[in-house]
Amino acid sequence: MEKTIKRIKGLSKAIYILAIIAKVCVTIAMVIIILAMIAAPVLIGITETDGSKITFKGSSDTLHFIESEDNPNELTLKYNKNLIADGISRDDAIRILEFFDETGKTKTIICLEVGMAFGFIGMLITRMVLRRTEKLFKNINKEDTPFTEENVKLLKKMGALMIWSIVISIIGAIPFALLNNSKYDFSIQGYNIIEILFVYVAAYIFEYGYKVQSGAKENVKVAESEAEAKDEK
Repeated sequence: MEKTIKRIKGLSKAIYILAIIAKVCVTIAMVIIILAMIAAPVLIGITETDGSKITFKGSSDTLHFIESEDNPNELTLKYNKNLIADGISRDDAIRILEFFDETGKTKTIICLEVGMAFGFIGMLITRMVLRRTEKLFKNINKEDTPFTEENVKLLKKMGALMIWSIVISIIGAIPFALLNNSKYDFSIQGYNIIEILFVYVAAYIFEYGYKVQSGAKENVKVAESEAEAKDEK
């Protein structure tokens, strides 16, 4: 029994530390998204298209598409004289150039900003889940029993936040689909549903354990009270 308790506490401590590390990584990602939201309109604003070229205001640098020597149906993308990508179809090249023309800039900026805003919200929700994961396993490591009312509430809250995370990820992908002029797939990954169900099942197991434990404590108190009453007689 003691070995089992030690293993539980050891695993809970490891998960607690991993949750802290993951929370820091998500926080850094949130900062990067904010910086990208600030930089994107500026960088897109200084670009101009000239035929098959993308130029930058105040700079002689260019991005340009060149017909491939091996396949005339494909293009290569170069930054000045440096090769960036090859095997690009003409349709993809036209789509990329449209991102940066005067009419396409507004759509590009709006789609990127809205998409990144939802990405930020998704990261924020993930951070909230990790914060509760951290608290949950910290409690399990420190308390004598994992079956506490606080842990039940933490698990239920995590499940609710994970549902919101899926909703935000679905909505947040729409602007990028619009930007790419592609059809959006509203399907939900099966493993996401399994994760949420697992968390909710764990919450109800913890709740059952908490009620059984509370009932046992109450029975002990009643038995002690009855024993004291008999002793007094």
